[in-house]
Amino acid sequence: INNIHYNIPRNKCYQIPLGKDKKKYKNKILKIIKKLKINLIIPTVDEELEFYSKNLKSISLVPDYSFVKTFNDKLLAYQSLYVNKIKQPMIFDSKRVNKSNNYPAICKPKYGRGSRGIVIIKNYKEYSKLKSQYLHIDKKYILQKYINGTEYSIQMIADLNGKLKYIVPVMIILKKGITIEAVTSKDHSIIKFCKNFHKKYKPSCVYNIQLIKNKKNIYCIEINP
Repeated sequence: INNIHYNIPRNKCYQIPLGKDKKKYKNKILKIIKKLKINLIIPTVDEELEFYSKNLKSISLVPDYSFVKTFNDKLLAYQSLYVNKIKQPMIFDSKRVNKSNNYPAICKPKYGRGSRGIVIIKNYKEYSKLKSQYLHIDKKYILQKYINGTEYSIQMIADLNGKLKYIVPVMIILKKGITIEAVTSKDHSIIKFCKNFHKKYKPSCVYNIQLIKNKKNIYCIEINP
């Protein structure tokens, strides 16, 4: 293989600032784009998506800014799904959580990915212990009803104008933070749910929907821009 010479440039690597350091990150990225004459960017990190959708949408394979802004924040996402009547697990106000709440519940960061920082709470005793560990739980976390069922991760592909082109439902078999094993599925109820979601938001480019399906309903648990 080393003796084969391809008529394409070699891959280049650049060390860049973290996405949360917005000014330094922006300056470095713009320099690299200009130097290499880049005409297509595929962002893969949540913290960077808002930057690309807001500043470099014309060359970035990323949904619209308002969509990214909403669904990068799990509380804003919940509120938006509620307004648009998309079925989802209910969230609890931590000030009103008591022994009579329906457990189990799930505590997750408002901003997060890969199941980091997620805790399943089985009863009020576990919730009390958790609340003593996490300060400002209302500002950084949300408490949501835990739904048991089969998880689906659906890849949604639209064109630059938001016209839906493909839906690829994937049924999760094994997951440890990230998906380990899964199979594609032609579950028509899942496809119908996703078509309805896209019809209401019409985002452009590529995004991901995560659903839980049980005998009663299909619930939207996550939108990944």
